[in-house]
Amino acid sequence: MMLAPLLSRSNDSRYTVYLRWAAFFGCIVLSKSQNCYDGFEDGMVYQLAARHTAFAMRLEPSSVEIDSAVVLKADSAGWRFETDPDYPGHYNIISAWNDLRLVASSDENQPITVGAGSSGATRDAWCFLRKKSKDVFSIALQGTNLAIDVSGELVEEDTPTDTWPLKDANDEDDKGNQDFKVIQTSCSIIDTNEVFRLVPRHAAGKALDVDPVDLLVIQNENDDSLDSQKWVFQASTDGYYNIVNEKHKLAMSLASSSQFEAVTLSQIQDDDLYKFCPRNNYDGSFQILVKGRDWALDVSGSSPVDGTVLWSDTPSNDLSQAFEFRPESLSSPTASPTAPSPCDTSFDTSVPYSFSAMHSGKVLAVSVNPYSAMVFQTTSDDDLATQWQLERGSTFGHYAIKNALTDLYLTYDQMQNGGDITQDTNPTNWCFLPDESGYHNIVPEAGNGEYAIDISAFNQDDGAKAVLYKRSGATNQNFLLAKSVQYSIVNAAGVWEPVIDLDLVPAAAANLPDGRIVMWSAAARYDFADGGGKTFSTILDPMQSPPQHSGANLENTHHDMFCPGTAVFEDGRVFITGGTDSKVTTIYNPFQGQLGEWIEGPQMNVGRGYHSMAPLEDGTILTVGGSWSGGCMEKGAEVFDVATGEWTLKTGILTEPMMNTNDVEGIYRADNHMWLWTAPNGLVFHAGPSITMNWLDVSGDGSVTFAASRTGDIDSMMGCTVMFDIGKLLKVGGAESYESGATTNSAYVIDINNGMDVDVQRIGDMAFPRSKANAVVLPNGHVVVVGGTKTTQLFSDETAVLNAEIWDPNTNEFSVLPAMKIPRNYHSIAILLKDGRVLSGGGGLCGACDVNHANVEILVPPYLLDSNGNPATRPVIMSAPSSVTIGKTFNVQMDTSGDHTFAIMRLGAVTHSTNNDARRIPLESKNNGGGTFEVAVPTNPSVALRGLYFLFAMNEDGVPSVAETVSLTSN
Repeated sequence: MMLAPLLSRSNDSRYTVYLRWAAFFGCIVLSKSQNCYDGFEDGMVYQLAARHTAFAMRLEPSSVEIDSAVVLKADSAGWRFETDPDYPGHYNIISAWNDLRLVASSDENQPITVGAGSSGATRDAWCFLRKKSKDVFSIALQGTNLAIDVSGELVEEDTPTDTWPLKDANDEDDKGNQDFKVIQTSCSIIDTNEVFRLVPRHAAGKALDVDPVDLLVIQNENDDSLDSQKWVFQASTDGYYNIVNEKHKLAMSLASSSQFEAVTLSQIQDDDLYKFCPRNNYDGSFQILVKGRDWALDVSGSSPVDGTVLWSDTPSNDLSQAFEFRPESLSSPTASPTAPSPCDTSFDTSVPYSFSAMHSGKVLAVSVNPYSAMVFQTTSDDDLATQWQLERGSTFGHYAIKNALTDLYLTYDQMQNGGDITQDTNPTNWCFLPDESGYHNIVPEAGNGEYAIDISAFNQDDGAKAVLYKRSGATNQNFLLAKSVQYSIVNAAGVWEPVIDLDLVPAAAANLPDGRIVMWSAAARYDFADGGGKTFSTILDPMQSPPQHSGANLENTHHDMFCPGTAVFEDGRVFITGGTDSKVTTIYNPFQGQLGEWIEGPQMNVGRGYHSMAPLEDGTILTVGGSWSGGCMEKGAEVFDVATGEWTLKTGILTEPMMNTNDVEGIYRADNHMWLWTAPNGLVFHAGPSITMNWLDVSGDGSVTFAASRTGDIDSMMGCTVMFDIGKLLKVGGAESYESGATTNSAYVIDINNGMDVDVQRIGDMAFPRSKANAVVLPNGHVVVVGGTKTTQLFSDETAVLNAEIWDPNTNEFSVLPAMKIPRNYHSIAILLKDGRVLSGGGGLCGACDVNHANVEILVPPYLLDSNGNPATRPVIMSAPSSVTIGKTFNVQMDTSGDHTFAIMRLGAVTHSTNNDARRIPLESKNNGGGTFEVAVPTNPSVALRGLYFLFAMNEDGVPSVAETVSLTSN
């Protein structure tokens, strides 16, 4: 059987459609025959999906008349293509519902409708102009420069303006609203050589049957032995079929033209024809549509009772119109199953594979949702969700199949037709049975060769379920295995420790000198919108085994500290400014009592939220931007003097030069989360998120000077920068706009060591595009990137990236690390721990949403593991001073006399993917023998900023010690 779904999103809104001047790669083109794509198959049904909306062209179900308008909607129907007899290279586009053609006048600003064909100024020949993607086209009207266009806002279902007029607009910017993806839909093709059981989805255990007395088609208890429950299909024209009962050799029939008519059996004739179109979801079920009438077959009243008749009704999403097509063997039910062929034992267990289904060309994948064990097919094979590691099974010739994203094994819930393919912690033995074409059946050992993995109902769309089904030789049971070397994961690739549950969603966090982490949410523990004046916090001690936390503590400093600026004073106190309460500030003192003390600080001059802060070489704190809270306006810089408690405006540092972005929400987003770094030249380097980067001079009234651009990058809202070496930044990820546009996997190294000259180097990309991720530099200079999403959706785990990545500054390459258990997306945090591990947590903080993650996880990076994946032997710092002077040397005593290297890591504070405090400073050292090392602090106070640092020692194998906390002080 060959069946493929139409667009499968349910939405009651629709778009208006226009014909407008055609744009092709930003240029105006003529729809000449020699430019038209002519590779479509005559008579085949296609879907025309607008690329910028994910909706597709259709007629309303009630639109069966000439001049009916065309709309764009999620529950779209198909269009049959036929070569136009008069214009080579052009096609007639014919509704699969009612055989009317897509027509338009060559005059602009006229609606696109359906009609019988060309008439006067109305034309029905269309030229498909291929765009950059192979299956994306502009659809131009023959003899004109006009193309079908989607324009305007979403309109309500009952608004009478839902038409596609011809619109005069030049679209030279090529925004994609003339781009249509042409998707072949096989809802009009079915295998006539098979016998099927038609199973209604609204009632479990039922099948369509025939009443033996009056030959009504009814619903009955499924019985594999009854031939009256078996159906075959005889092809007619235009993709329609007779549905013939295997026992009675008669076809389904609707004798009259009345709606709600019961379906009976009668002699096979051309008046009783049906076609099969997938429903608007991914459950593998189909509607049975009646030719020439706007009806679908329906189990009367959605009744689950045996004997309920099948009748005709208006097409809908009701499950009583949902039918699964289950292949039946033509042989006797008592025949023994086909004996399994010898298993293929030639697979390489050192690399993962992708499994591509023969019928659809799509690969098996798992959901990024940690609570779903579902296995399905998908188009993209560019991430670990689609990669499967093979392990030798407990029976010779068999393999266990482990997903590279979840570390769970492929299994099934029940050994029966339709049993779901799922995942489990325990391995299942599978046999790969090859055929002559190089494809394999994937057969569970326990089924004695009778069952194989099957894509349900031959569905060809993304999201179609994988199930078990009796082996039939069908193409939806054949899979091609392809090696995926680029995603190979070695044993020593890091380990995620068990999830630690908290009593709040941590949207911000900061290092404390003793290794604990302070985290906070908002005025509510799980919701940012509960109101201001207070904040919930918690203290986590990750150094204990297992880690312990203090529970949720309510802090009332008249400050809702959601979406604030954060900084760490040189003495280790944490400074939180603005956010929901936009001018208020709070100082957290970790040295007062077990849980520390929260006190109200001096208010800022300007109300801010989503602003950025950065420590300066003299110990003061700079802040810039923040139009998310306190009003959308120019929010230039001000500097906080820790000693005096005063804020000073820097009137010469305005945000306008730093907001050179195209964020669709303007200043409300454009001045958010800036990347600010005190540079070796004493200035502050603004690294983004805009492509344009700047120098900020805080002396006097301050000034802003253009520095450089990240050529080839996009504006990178919610991307990350980290200072991985003296004067060197790594930039990763981000999106064109805060909540929309493309997300990037780009990575850049930015060197700010050469005065005001900036060297920008594009390096190898990350494995995954990420927005809302976090980046953490390790003591060895490597950088771990965790979490984020492939799209810009804020409160969604739908495109979450669970696999971390690690960047090596020696090779400029990223390597994929194992997947964490919980998505870490918008409002998540990540921060370095005192023992060299990485804490990742949070995400959500959105009240009753389903993406609240009130927990954290800890990554054990590869440098803490040996080649077998076991804990590596760590060096130990026996003694080091608690305070050192910038530009001076100090002694460190190690537990062994081998060579060691040293680095200090400034304590950081993170929120919204931004941590402008943390920086790594590698230290020069001299081995004086006996485990004693003389270590030098850089002399430049703009490099070695005042403050508290974690001092790490690394042995010859690169394994870090647990850090000692040291204070860098000025002369």
